[in-house]
Amino acid sequence: MFSLRQIELFISVSHASTLIDVANKHKMSQSAISMALKELENHLDEKLFERVGKKLILNERGRLFLSEVQPLFLELKSLHQTFTQSHFRGEINVGASLTTAHYVMPQLMTSYMKKRSEVCLNLKMANTEDIVSMVEAGEIDLGLIEGNISSSAVKQEIITPDELIVVSSNKELIQEHYIDSLIDKKWILREKGSGTRSVFLDQIKPIDEELNIVLELEQTEAIKNFLILDEDYISCLPRISVETELKEGKLFHLPIKNHKFYRDFSLVFNKKRRPTLLMEDFQNYIFEFMK
Repeated sequence: MFSLRQIELFISVSHASTLIDVANKHKMSQSAISMALKELENHLDEKLFERVGKKLILNERGRLFLSEVQPLFLELKSLHQTFTQSHFRGEINVGASLTTAHYVMPQLMTSYMKKRSEVCLNLKMANTEDIVSMVEAGEIDLGLIEGNISSSAVKQEIITPDELIVVSSNKELIQEHYIDSLIDKKWILREKGSGTRSVFLDQIKPIDEELNIVLELEQTEAIKNFLILDEDYISCLPRISVETELKEGKLFHLPIKNHKFYRDFSLVFNKKRRPTLLMEDFQNYIFEFMK
């Protein structure tokens, strides 16, 4: 396949009076230009020039090739100029664990795209474990998750802490509890692989094995609906996800003695990928937005 450099030299020679003019313009030797043109003709399996005295003149096939290739080359030059002059244009594939996807990303993405109107953000939602797998596989450019990870291929940068709280719609339970006094309640937790679930269960070990888990759901909103419909249910959810229900008196915080449930919101990205200026800009914006 011929190169853009060969096409550029071909067009220059086609319009130049002499080969030395082209050599001076491109700061190349005449022999290097002649070699580039010869390689182009070999790739096309066509002779494009005839030598008349000291000049190279396009033949009938050369004139046809010039008419076809020159508009395309000018378009590519324009694209190159536009692309290199605007580093904050492009498309970013973002992954977010379900808590951040529902309660952080709508405001974050909207405000960033107002700042960078020529950027398109594509969002994929999954639990923390799956987001990390997508980053490893290169399916997304970066991920926003909760909790810790154990992948050697992924770099994790902590943004800000996030609190988990035990909640129920049963007003009579509003008091401090030891966690072992609640193990027989009907617990609804997020699915395996969820950052919310793993942080909570890790904190209450070894009692986690005795917990009466009656439902496992993939959506925080679904868990909240169950809690509100039946006061016998109890769960541990991110405070950010239940702030409205707490204010409206639909759910109540049950403090747990000797336990504080915290995890971190973090950015994760593949260690092997070198971030572009656009990616660095988006990462910096996330840190500023969430702090």
